[in-house]
Amino acid sequence: MSIQVRELERQLDVELITRTTRSLILTQAGEMLATALHTGFETISDGLAVAQDIGMTTARHIVIACVPSLAGVLVPSILGRYRSKEESQYKIDIEELTSMEMIEALNHPEISFGIGPRMEEIPDGISFLRAGEEPLCVILPPNHVPADGTSLSFSTLASLPLVTLSGSVLLQNELNRLARQQGIAFQSLSEVRQVQTAIAMVKAGVGAAIVPRLALPENATAEMMIRYVTAPPLHRTIGILTASGKKLNPGALEVSRYMQAALVKALEAIDLEAGLSQAAN
Repeated sequence: MSIQVRELERQLDVELITRTTRSLILTQAGEMLATALHTGFETISDGLAVAQDIGMTTARHIVIACVPSLAGVLVPSILGRYRSKEESQYKIDIEELTSMEMIEALNHPEISFGIGPRMEEIPDGISFLRAGEEPLCVILPPNHVPADGTSLSFSTLASLPLVTLSGSVLLQNELNRLARQQGIAFQSLSEVRQVQTAIAMVKAGVGAAIVPRLALPENATAEMMIRYVTAPPLHRTIGILTASGKKLNPGALEVSRYMQAALVKALEAIDLEAGLSQAAN
């Protein structure tokens, strides 16, 4: 310590301590430096504490980007089960974004991970963990004269007055591509942005709509008719999306794994339902 103080005095070219055989006494310069250093170390300590608090808060805060078709029904149901089983203190926020908006958002530090459909080509910098295939279905107003069976061929869609989704770019692009292949054109009676609005329009008897099956509420069959599309069948691949190389904190990793397992289970149940419906047809 004595050597370090003497080296400091040499560098500053000032005496900081008056030394006698019996005592060490701070000079005026030494007292001023000691006061400044004390204040500085307190500021550093406060800064470290604030940084640690922010780190702990961030670790407990999970932000999930999710497409509206899954955020409207399925994801709240999964989170409800997660909260009832896990005594976690995580704050979980849901950012409802379109597929294109989600790809942009996943590179932001505050977004933990995303839940949504797989694009035909996964963009660079994005990782996709597949959960399964989700069928698309046609929902018909309760006053619609039902077609025979429990499914409809794709070509039949051309005869339906449709409520189309402007917000689901991937879905509409795929439908338009298949329509061009088969030489048919859709009758767009009304256009809305959100899938839940389209469902409400169908309930009100405005028209039919093509929607992802997991977007429908549990009591959907009591409020409208559901028909799966065949020849060709319509489906999309859904799963967990993350920024490539991004390391999730333990809380986000736990929630993402729970979400992935729940998505797989929900899709297996829907796949069984669709299989039974088409077998009955």
